Amino acid sequence: MTVHIDNPVNLLIFAIACLAGYVTYKRTRPRPPLPPGPGDLTAAFTVGAITLAALAFLLGIPAG
Repeated sequence: MTVHIDNPVNLLIFAIACLAGYVTYKRTRPRPPLPPGPGDLTAAFTVGAITLAALAFLLGIPAG
């Protein structure tokens, strides 16, 4: 899926998707009984991609 960022709305959608991925990455860090470590990168990418696709679909932005 390609989203052209030539429109401010497209840039906002991309920024929201990146923010959703970042929040997911930070929230998936191991909890105190486990040693500290990085978050789940796969979940972060998945949430970001789903957010991007959903917002692009809802706002009617053509993909392709």
